[in-house]
Amino acid sequence: MKKIVGALAAGFMLGLAAPVHAIPFISFSVTATDTGAPTSFLFSFSTPFLPQLTDGVPVNVLAILDVTVTDGPTGAPASVALAFSFPNLMVNTIGTCNAGVDTGTGFSTPPSPNSQHFQAASTFTPSAGCDDSMASALAFLGSGGGATYNFTATFEINPAQVPEPATLALLGLGLGLGLAGLGIARRKPH
Repeated sequence: MKKIVGALAAGFMLGLAAPVHAIPFISFSVTATDTGAPTSFLFSFSTPFLPQLTDGVPVNVLAILDVTVTDGPTGAPASVALAFSFPNLMVNTIGTCNAGVDTGTGFSTPPSPNSQHFQAASTFTPSAGCDDSMASALAFLGSGGGATYNFTATFEINPAQVPEPATLALLGLGLGLGLAGLGIARRKPH
């Protein structure tokens, strides 16, 4: 029985040695203060990544945006509104394709400070031109009056966890050897 457990354990331990790929992501923080009239802001962040995504193989995408708006010294209620024809405060792309996890809507104070948390998750299927870089754009219209806007955001791609063929082969080999050992052990007279 000890040999069977040893063979199964060896198969499982060898299966755990598969290579791990880094998760592509963008993470940023922005603080802006508008000093007078309402002001439009636009910030853009991008990065290439390797290995490229495989066309037609879905990946999980996640975007998180935390926003805190604080009234300025005038005491006028501060607000954040959409700007530059963006559908949301944060727009995320993979290559030239929208990743499907745009997030954030306009809001205002009171209370001040007013904090909002936005999160979007989806499955994205890469295609030609949508597989080797990622970008996040943050656009908003601040209400003016010296209000302060703090944004913290993350956009990440999490490839689906698919066992590699070598891992499956090792697991199968370990299971096969274990079952074969069990069969032999049952046939031997004690």
